[in-house]
Amino acid sequence: LQLAGGTVVPSKSVIPRTRSYGTAMGSAETFPSWVWENGCLLYMVINCFSSDRDIKRNIGVRAVKGHDQSVWMLDASVDEPICLLDVRLADTKSNNWVVKVQQPGITIRENIVNLRVIGQVGHSYFRVLDVNAILLFITSSMVLLALPSKVVRFIALHCLGHLSTIYRSILCQVVDIRECCAKAVLQLVSQSVCFVELADGLGPDGQDYGGISRSRLLERVKAVTR
Repeated sequence: LQLAGGTVVPSKSVIPRTRSYGTAMGSAETFPSWVWENGCLLYMVINCFSSDRDIKRNIGVRAVKGHDQSVWMLDASVDEPICLLDVRLADTKSNNWVVKVQQPGITIRENIVNLRVIGQVGHSYFRVLDVNAILLFITSSMVLLALPSKVVRFIALHCLGHLSTIYRSILCQVVDIRECCAKAVLQLVSQSVCFVELADGLGPDGQDYGGISRSRLLERVKAVTR
């Protein structure tokens, strides 16, 4: 109990829970004086690290402000990791008043003070160079960015000589609006000529070339399959 600061001053009061153990407020290395009377509950966690950067990032941000950052330069490595004990105050009371002597006209009570420590699961960090993980990351990134399809497209269009010229003419066709319109008109004209040559029936309005009769269609089919 030397961690508790202050001088022990026995209480002369008959009222329990009276502060009687000094007024030291404690520091980063010592508990305050009220620990002698009230006790406390502490949470302790042990975290191990293989890099000083991880120590500063995980422990340094939760430490008391104003300290020198060089305290986290502990030369941690995979071969010689550094383990730090993290202590946090969970409750400022861990005592129990019990009746020690109960007699007519006198009651003696005893303050049982406890310093309770509860261990918790830590979160350690060990950084190890893994070639398989690096290769998996690179290949996954290439797939997500669709790089294989882009590489294959570039090779097909630029690296296969005359075959690349053929692929490029198919994939990268030049569109001419005037040519497309003229082609559509000529197709309509050529198809209408064929229809006029085959049509032998009158239309609903009595005009010529209104439709193709069954006999004419049967005639042409027999001529083709002869």
